[in-house]
Amino acid sequence: MSSNCGHQQKMPLHLRTYECSECGFEADRDFNAAVNLKNYVYK
Repeated sequence: MSSNCGHQQKMPLHLRTYECSECGFEADRDFNAAVNLKNYVYK
Protein backbone atom coordinates (compact mmCIF):
# COMPACT_ATOMS: atom_id res chain seq x y z
CA MET A 1 0.00 0.00 0.00
CA SER A 2 1.32 3.43 -0.91
CA SER A 3 2.04 5.49 2.20
CA ASN A 4 1.46 8.54 0.00
CA CYS A 5 -1.99 7.91 -1.51
CA GLY A 6 -3.21 4.61 0.02
CA HIS A 7 -3.35 2.69 -3.28
CA GLN A 8 -2.84 -1.07 -2.87
CA GLN A 9 -1.11 -3.27 -5.40
CA LYS A 10 0.49 -6.73 -5.42
CA MET A 11 4.27 -6.79 -5.46
CA PRO A 12 6.73 -9.72 -5.64
CA LEU A 13 8.95 -10.06 -2.57
CA HIS A 14 12.19 -9.78 -4.58
CA LEU A 15 11.43 -6.15 -5.50
CA ARG A 16 12.95 -3.83 -2.88
CA THR A 17 11.56 -0.51 -4.15
CA TYR A 18 7.85 0.22 -3.88
CA GLU A 19 6.57 2.14 -6.92
CA CYS A 20 2.94 3.27 -6.80
CA SER A 21 1.20 2.94 -10.15
CA GLU A 22 -1.39 5.57 -9.14
CA CYS A 23 0.60 8.52 -7.76
CA GLY A 24 4.17 7.66 -8.82
CA PHE A 25 5.49 7.55 -5.22
CA GLU A 26 8.73 5.56 -4.86
CA ALA A 27 10.38 4.35 -1.65
CA ASP A 28 12.23 1.38 -0.19
CA ARG A 29 9.55 -1.20 0.56
CA ASP A 30 10.59 -1.50 4.25
CA PHE A 31 10.48 2.29 4.71
CA ASN A 32 7.07 2.43 3.03
CA ALA A 33 5.78 -0.35 5.33
CA ALA A 34 7.12 1.48 8.41
CA VAL A 35 5.33 4.69 7.39
CA ASN A 36 2.12 2.71 6.81
CA LEU A 37 2.39 1.23 10.33
CA LYS A 38 3.02 4.67 11.85
CA ASN A 39 0.01 6.09 10.00
CA TYR A 40 -2.15 3.18 11.21
CA VAL A 41 -1.14 3.68 14.85
CA TYR A 42 -1.74 7.45 14.79
CA LYS A 43 -4.97 7.22 12.76
